[in-house]
Amino acid sequence: MHGNVDEWCEDWYAKNYNNTPRNGKANNSGEQRSKILRGGCWYDYASYTRSANRNDNSADYRSGDYGFRIVRTK
Repeated sequence: MHGNVDEWCEDWYAKNYNNTPRNGKANNSGEQRSKILRGGCWYDYASYTRSANRNDNSADYRSGDYGFRIVRTK
């Protein structure tokens, strides 16, 4: 699944993990200027196509190499 698209996350971007939730919930605090993108897309170097890779962009930015993953829980 890695390397398909950069995946939008619910979290707002923060420079570091200080004062962010430790319980798995989304980070909804801070400046709220940009959203987190994880992973990498098909044209990135292989080292960028891992889930720990973290970037950000404006929440209203659109690109063919940005997407999201749908998760279903029971």
